[in-house]
Amino acid sequence: MIDSDLLSSLSLLIDCLNKNNKKQSANFFIARLKDIADSESDLIHIKSTLKELSTCRAMSQYTGFTLAEEALLNDVVDNVLRVMKNNP
Repeated sequence: MIDSDLLSSLSLLIDCLNKNNKKQSANFFIARLKDIADSESDLIHIKSTLKELSTCRAMSQYTGFTLAEEALLNDVVDNVLRVMKNNP
């Protein structure tokens, strides 16, 4: 269900946020990545985590993301939406 593009985009975003000292935002995505990894066989939990990630674009506005961080977040959300569409 979860593919390497989604995992890679999450990792890139986390790395960028950590480098820019946005630890709270990075921790949010680290927790979601851990949820996905720990729940590989629990489809209900994975779908719940994906739904949460699919609606987090506004985070970039209220946490002051840079344009680069926002682009990485858009990649994450786009990958999430693609995975959700391919796995109804």
